[in-house]
Amino acid sequence: MNHGIFASLIYNTALLLALGLIFDAVTLSNNRYIWWHKILTGLCLGVVAIAIMVNPWILKPGIVFDTRSILLSLTGMFFGAVPAIIAASIAAFFRILQGGAGVYMGVSVVIASVCWGYVWKRLHHKWKRPYSLIEFYLLGVVTHITMMSLTVLLPSAVRLHVFNTIVIPVMLIYPLATVALGQILVRRIQLRRERLDLEYSEKQFRNLYENAPMAYQSLDERGNFITVNKIWTNIMGYSLDEIIGKNFSELIPPDYQPKFAECFAKFKASGHVEDVEYLFVRRDSSHILVAFFGTIVYDEDGKFKQTQCVFSDITDKRKVEQTLAQSEEKYRLLSETAQDIILVHHFDGSVSYANQKALDFLSVTRDELATINIIDYVAPEYLSLLDKHARERHQGFLGSRVYPLELISKDQVRIQVEVSSTPILADNKIIGILAVIRDITERIADQLAIKESQERFKLFMDNLPGGAFIKDSLSTILFVNKYLINVHNADDKIGKKPHGVYPEEIANAIITEDQQTIKNGYRTAIEEIIHNDGVTHLYETTKFVLPNPKGEPLIGGIALDVTKKIIAEEQRNRYAHRLELLRKIDSIVLDTLSFDSVCIAAVQNLQKLIPFMVLTVNVLVDGKVSIHTLCKPDDTFHYLNSDMNYLPNSDFITELINSKTIIINDVSIYPPPPDMPIRAALINDGIQSFMYNAMLMKDELVGFLWFSSAQKGFFTEEYREIADEFANQLAIVLHHLQLIQRIKEHATELEQKVDERTKQLSTSNQELEAFSYSVAHDLRAPLRTIDGYCTIIIEDYASSLNDKVIELLNTIRTTSNRMDTLIKELLQLAKLTRNAINYCTVNMHVMASNICREMLESKAPLIFDIIIDELPDCQADHTLINQVWHNILENAIKFTLTSSERRIQIGYQKLVHDTVYFVQDSGVGFNMEYVNKIFDPFQRLHRDHEFEGTGIGLAIVKKIIERHNGEVRAESIIGKGSTVYFSLPDVVSKG
Repeated sequence: MNHGIFASLIYNTALLLALGLIFDAVTLSNNRYIWWHKILTGLCLGVVAIAIMVNPWILKPGIVFDTRSILLSLTGMFFGAVPAIIAASIAAFFRILQGGAGVYMGVSVVIASVCWGYVWKRLHHKWKRPYSLIEFYLLGVVTHITMMSLTVLLPSAVRLHVFNTIVIPVMLIYPLATVALGQILVRRIQLRRERLDLEYSEKQFRNLYENAPMAYQSLDERGNFITVNKIWTNIMGYSLDEIIGKNFSELIPPDYQPKFAECFAKFKASGHVEDVEYLFVRRDSSHILVAFFGTIVYDEDGKFKQTQCVFSDITDKRKVEQTLAQSEEKYRLLSETAQDIILVHHFDGSVSYANQKALDFLSVTRDELATINIIDYVAPEYLSLLDKHARERHQGFLGSRVYPLELISKDQVRIQVEVSSTPILADNKIIGILAVIRDITERIADQLAIKESQERFKLFMDNLPGGAFIKDSLSTILFVNKYLINVHNADDKIGKKPHGVYPEEIANAIITEDQQTIKNGYRTAIEEIIHNDGVTHLYETTKFVLPNPKGEPLIGGIALDVTKKIIAEEQRNRYAHRLELLRKIDSIVLDTLSFDSVCIAAVQNLQKLIPFMVLTVNVLVDGKVSIHTLCKPDDTFHYLNSDMNYLPNSDFITELINSKTIIINDVSIYPPPPDMPIRAALINDGIQSFMYNAMLMKDELVGFLWFSSAQKGFFTEEYREIADEFANQLAIVLHHLQLIQRIKEHATELEQKVDERTKQLSTSNQELEAFSYSVAHDLRAPLRTIDGYCTIIIEDYASSLNDKVIELLNTIRTTSNRMDTLIKELLQLAKLTRNAINYCTVNMHVMASNICREMLESKAPLIFDIIIDELPDCQADHTLINQVWHNILENAIKFTLTSSERRIQIGYQKLVHDTVYFVQDSGVGFNMEYVNKIFDPFQRLHRDHEFEGTGIGLAIVKKIIERHNGEVRAESIIGKGSTVYFSLPDVVSKG
């Protein structure tokens, strides 16, 4: 081996490395992507290539070797197509200038080196791996194997000699040189990136300081501000001039100043401070809570220079932290109180967390959770599904999924659930599965119910006795029910707009109606629909808006066949009109009591209902017909006049009474008899139809309506019904007026009889007054005389009389006194019907209380328990009501004397229109079988020796209460007491 070859190659390689350093200095520029810079780089590389080529290893004249292959292959790899092509062109041109036998090989090596370098560049980008020694070495080997292969371009005389001479040095040194130069370039690229990163970091830091989202400040050793950044001034509201020189303590509340003094001393001693919180006072006096972080900056001598601190406004943070703490607690409570099963499980089925609902389902406590496997609770037929899901998770599926499942509880009850599973990730690896399991048993039941509801809806729609349809907002028909399909072939219109079904005019009208429905929300109209049989029916169509959450609103509609209804309504309206006319006639009767006015009104209204030509109202009196009212065209039928009398045809009258209505719609069929000249004259004047309507009262003909028309077949069944109603009404009116006349006559007779009876009654009252006076004086005077003589005998001759005589005299006195009392009460009872009632306001409570007090004073020392409620006042005769209370209370006290418990309650009951007063005692009571007798005069239920009295008291009570338009009644239980009730009306009728 020629050692000169190695020496030349090593020298050339060293030159290549030195020029590589120069190239490195030139190409490390930020303008490498600009076109002129690419050209400049290619020229520099070409110069380097020439520098290498001018110091070659000359094997023979014209056959030279150098390291340009290394340079050009790395140029193609690192510097791109443009610089590589320029450098290769320069090198190839220079090699051609050098000439010699190896020029073809030299140029080919230049091209091959550049091509292999560019191929390696593309492969490097495809591999996406860092540059490596092996990569450069392989590039050097491939390039120089190609170079050795190109020795075939040398002349054949020197080909083998050259190959044997250079193969070992080239294959040993050139790949290593490629590796070395490649590593140098990689390192320079790394240095350049590091320098760019450093410049970028410095720029970012500079921007961060100037525009940092955190406030920055510096203080001197005494705590005075040296500088602050822009964010600081924005937060605090001060300008830079206002804050420089201020002391830190001036910006915090007084209660924070001791804390600052202590913390600032520690800060200077330790050299740093972290997360120290102060309450700052801003320029507008508002407060913010801030957290400080900072360090001390020292000078070259190690002495304090300034602080460097940043702070952040943590006011909202503290609020957020409090809110988050509350929110976390809420979510924890939500999880624990959720009605869904929430748990975290792993691929092996173990469970690491379960909420209370899950623990209840699993039938375990929280401490026992580690002992169970969730797979044990899954129905067997779903295990394959879970295996599939687990495989997909292992293969990298990280999304959430929702799927149905069946779980089996500890007591072997199956429940249908819906599982929502989400992977829990850490370092992009699944460490668990969060499963939210919801019991959907009720949902499935609801879905079945919805399905059944839909089926019922379809059944309802298909059997609806009318049409139903749904349109969209553009009037396209979306649905029609079975009814419309059957009667109108509406299924052909589904999916079509109106213009595709109807003529343009009708289609535009339908669209306008639908838009009005959407605007107003509701629309009802009567429409004509032609059925499949060609018959037109009237439909009441109601359109309404159906809300559509997914888009434009829909239009729903229901169409009901109202043909019969409308016809019936028209008939009803006509009937109501007839009734109104009849009502008017009734009002005329009441207002005028004139048959003439009634007939005129009847004729005028009948002309509105029956467009006749001639109408006469005929009244039958004493066998003759009188035309009472006449309606005919002017200047026609002159032979017809009001108050015209004529003899009727007897057969006609008989037929009219029997049939009540006679209609002759074609006079040619029924010619008039000779004794009916008026009908014959009317026929001669063009009348074609007649109608007679009888006015009957108790099967007696009192008159008739006679209608005439110039039209043949004019009088219909409806006209007959109308005319009959008016005829009946006129008959009733006529009869009513006749009755009124008779009533007036009877009233005159009755007034005369009343006057006579009044005179007789006045005479009777005078006689009764005289009798009462006679009874009061003539009958009671002998009784007082008898009582007086008996008293004188007892007082003057008692000593000479035996006990039997005295007893008889006392009996005479007692009997005469009883007789006197009886006469007095009878007179009092008689006066009740004669004297007028003087109404006034009566204080019932005071009256009852006074009467009780007066009566009980005479019964001392007996004790009575008297209860008197707050009785309401009433409108009555004061004297008579006082008598009522006196008689009732006297009986109550009398019949309670013998009882062990003497209790009397006086109360009331308020009814709607009356007030009921009552007196309840605890006396002996009576048998309710005789309750109706106690209010009759002289009816006594007890013997005289048991209870004294005449039996007139309650009769007087009844008479007084009835005169006040009230009622009286009694209730009793033998041995327990009685209750007497009397009622008085709240509103007094004084008529």
